[in-house]
Amino acid sequence: MSKTFNLPNFRHIRFTKNVQTGYFVKSDEQPEPTATQLIPFELIREKTILPHIQAEYSLFQHSYKANRSKVMFTGLQPVQNQKDWYLGDNFRLAKGIKVNELLIIKITAKNDCMHVFYFPAYYKNTETLRQCFATSLISTLENRIIDFETK
Repeated sequence: MSKTFNLPNFRHIRFTKNVQTGYFVKSDEQPEPTATQLIPFELIREKTILPHIQAEYSLFQHSYKANRSKVMFTGLQPVQNQKDWYLGDNFRLAKGIKVNELLIIKITAKNDCMHVFYFPAYYKNTETLRQCFATSLISTLENRIIDFETK
């Protein structure tokens, strides 16, 4: 008997690097006609320096708090055995309840393009489950990137 896997609903958002600002910016051409508005328009990747954040890199929004510190969007944890792929999460409030949402992110080796795969209202509660889920999807997501980039 074969196992079937239903791919959860997700959005694919493409960012390109603005070399003048260093920020990744949502590109004019998007893989999907209705990309989500929950993902910020501009993000910058920086090495994580705060010891309480369990991530190799962090993505920050292009906005600042009142004390002039950057607004963190998500931490980036490398996907095991997958070069240039990261896991992150988004959280939002839905009817007053915190909802975690999974992000799988590909940053090109040249650091000039970023693809964010956003899974609304979908999350795996443990690091092991998130890693397994991401690893099982990488080839499908890579094909999505290739299909978009070659059209």
